[in-house]
Amino acid sequence: DGEVAFILRKIDWALSNASAVANPDVGGHGPALRVSRLSGGDADFTFAGDAILLAENAGTPSLLNASRIKISGFDVKHVGPVGTSQRYVEVVFFANGVKVGPIRHYFHF
Repeated sequence: DGEVAFILRKIDWALSNASAVANPDVGGHGPALRVSRLSGGDADFTFAGDAILLAENAGTPSLLNASRIKISGFDVKHVGPVGTSQRYVEVVFFANGVKVGPIRHYFHF
């Protein structure tokens, strides 16, 4: 679905330009993702009701999904490096009851 692809592109956009992940903490997980971007500013993804919201630089959050797409179970896991494995963020959610993910993005910091 185009709506799900749009949400995934926005998350990938933020993670691909990340200099740090502020939320969730390393080892944690939850219904929010805050990324500090290399280009400056922050991207905050939050789960509210049946929607995913994005706020840039502490601005007003915008809906990423249309009302016909009901989001549930939005969960972000932040896994730190262990041994030789890389740090990564894993995102999973449901769109109209269909599981999306887990999608992982690996970091070099």
